[in-house]
Amino acid sequence: MNRIIKYIFLILLVQQFSSVSAVIEETCELNREMGKQCGSMLDYFRQMKEEFQESVAKDRIIKDLREKLVQQEVNEALIKQLRSQIDYQKRIDSLTESNKKCKAELESKTMKLDSLEVELKELNSILTTKNKKIARMNISKKNSELQLTDQKNKIQETENNLKLCETEVEKLSKLESQVDLKKQTIDRLTTESNFSEECKDDLVDKSNKLEACEVQLSKLNSSLIEKDETISRNNEKIGSLMDSRKTVEWQLEGKQKELLIKKNDNRLCQEENDILNRTLRNNIPSNCTSFGGNYGIHKINVPGLGFFDVLCDSWLVIQQRIFSGEENFNRDWATYREGFGSLHSEFFLGLEKIHRMTSSRRHELYVHLVAKDGSIYTARYDDFKISDEDSGYVLNLGKWNSHDPITLSYHEGMKFTTFDRDNDMRDFNCASLTKYGWWHKACSFCNHNGMESNLICGVHIKEFKMLIRPI
Repeated sequence: MNRIIKYIFLILLVQQFSSVSAVIEETCELNREMGKQCGSMLDYFRQMKEEFQESVAKDRIIKDLREKLVQQEVNEALIKQLRSQIDYQKRIDSLTESNKKCKAELESKTMKLDSLEVELKELNSILTTKNKKIARMNISKKNSELQLTDQKNKIQETENNLKLCETEVEKLSKLESQVDLKKQTIDRLTTESNFSEECKDDLVDKSNKLEACEVQLSKLNSSLIEKDETISRNNEKIGSLMDSRKTVEWQLEGKQKELLIKKNDNRLCQEENDILNRTLRNNIPSNCTSFGGNYGIHKINVPGLGFFDVLCDSWLVIQQRIFSGEENFNRDWATYREGFGSLHSEFFLGLEKIHRMTSSRRHELYVHLVAKDGSIYTARYDDFKISDEDSGYVLNLGKWNSHDPITLSYHEGMKFTTFDRDNDMRDFNCASLTKYGWWHKACSFCNHNGMESNLICGVHIKEFKMLIRPI
């Protein structure tokens, strides 16, 4: 302020000096004797004027330098902000890559876990089969033991019979000795010949019984030996099966331990994945306002939907048509619900995503049309939202301000219509007729999504965008 006052004072002084110079020049012309003094005064005033002009020029240079300095500080702030955004995006990409690796590892371990479960089921099946075989062998062993007991009983009975036979043999021996005695006296007992014949017949009968007992005893001994061999073989089989069972149990125990380790690894990986998801969820915004005017594809996080990519153009683009024919908008209900197309060209974000975003908080809709002749038409609606799928994704716009042919409010309150779900007010399906899905009310009134003629409310359209942002 003091400098400005000085400049004003100098200007007034210069003006005053200029007027004085003029008077002095006239005086000098009249009075030549004072010429030298007038000349020195004029030189002094000219010098003052030049110094004043140089001071003004320096002040302008200082002002320009200050403006450049301010602009440089603004640029440095913008560069710092851009660097922070780039670093933030790099961290997000790193976290996303880590998340992908963890998911891949989780899928791999899940596949291994499934294979181990299959192996475990196979081992359980084998073990069940072995147990059944062992049970059958135990039953067979019990049967064999019962048969062996029967055989032992029979052998005991045979031994008893053998003892009886031995007793009989002793009796027969005694009889033989008696027969010998009788033979010795046979000559003398010729009168008793009939009695001797009866003794011989009795002796022959006893001898035959003794031979039969010996044959039966031999058969019983051989049968007993065969049973012992069968029992020995069964015992060997049972021992082998028990060893196999122990081996299977060891393998099963090892697989169960490995399964527990895999489950623990999967649990740890899932916990890391949950932590990573929570970190991403806390850091990633739910709309495009956080990215400012940074045009491009960004990742957002919407409650109930998770992470997905969107196109940000200061606002969030929910539909983009450039009428190049690259994308087919004649899609079914499910496709319109999930969304389709490429964020780099033509696309529709998806009814369910739009519903989730606009139902969580109030949004403003901005419609942007570019005509083929270069004219631009825009409209804004202050309370844009659509209902849920059960209600048919009903369109609500709120108050609107339009100075162009965009009459989207005509469709307000209508359900969404596709060629496989007719919700319009006509007797036929408008989506099948117009070849695109929309909140159709009538088929021929201002087709905002049409492509056949690129004609919207009488305007030939080159580009059509719908964008939203939270209020």
